[in-house]
Amino acid sequence: MKKNIIFIPGLCFGQNLWLHQIEHLQDNYRCQVYIPKHNQLNVVIEDLFDCLQQPSCIIAHSSIAVGIALAAAAKDPQKKLISSIICFPGWVRPDEYTQDFLKLSIDNMRTNKFDEFKSILRQEVLG
Repeated sequence: MKKNIIFIPGLCFGQNLWLHQIEHLQDNYRCQVYIPKHNQLNVVIEDLFDCLQQPSCIIAHSSIAVGIALAAAAKDPQKKLISSIICFPGWVRPDEYTQDFLKLSIDNMRTNKFDEFKSILRQEVLG
């Protein structure tokens, strides 16, 4: 069985953002593009989970997509559906800082410290 990859484009992008990656990976992976259809995060996460039939790698582009991936990972602590997250640079800094920030974000959401997470995110985005 092929491993599953879910691509999530950012705001104002569609599935065409991932055409080249899908073309390159489709022989070895089951590739899907998830386009959020709702503006409430909890509804988006449930909709995303409906698309997941096996553990999947989520590849996210931009802050909206990364936020969805982080929230999904926070709801799946045993990694039954989300095996990994790959973030493409946008506002995300591609370095060790990014990895620590994303892990902290997931931990804060899992422990119901979402307000603390929002404060950290707001501070990082706005400077």
